[in-house]
Amino acid sequence: MLICFFSSLYTGCVIENQALLVHGGIPVKVKTIDDIAQAFDHSLDNNFLEEILWNDPSTVPGIQYSYKCLRYMFSVDIASRFLEENGLNVLIRGHESYDMGYHFHDDKILTLFSLNWM
Repeated sequence: MLICFFSSLYTGCVIENQALLVHGGIPVKVKTIDDIAQAFDHSLDNNFLEEILWNDPSTVPGIQYSYKCLRYMFSVDIASRFLEENGLNVLIRGHESYDMGYHFHDDKILTLFSLNWM
């Protein structure tokens, strides 16, 4: 029953052909928006679903293993290339907490999160 519930959830959302919204980030082998939309179908083969949930942006160019040991970290240049190839302008994500509730990674990645109250 739980798997049926999860497979009915969205893995991402595109708003007005401008912004891609995901929880964590883009998978390192992703090519198209359809890859993200079909992450449940491909998750056993390429970890797209896990990476959508757990990948984080990095200031280091390229792709690195995450220091959190969950998945990967991707740079703004990786995100920019994906966005450009898919006709989008910005990646909006959550997954990380920032004191002000948001953080811009250049002008291509926006992390939104609720404020730290502790």
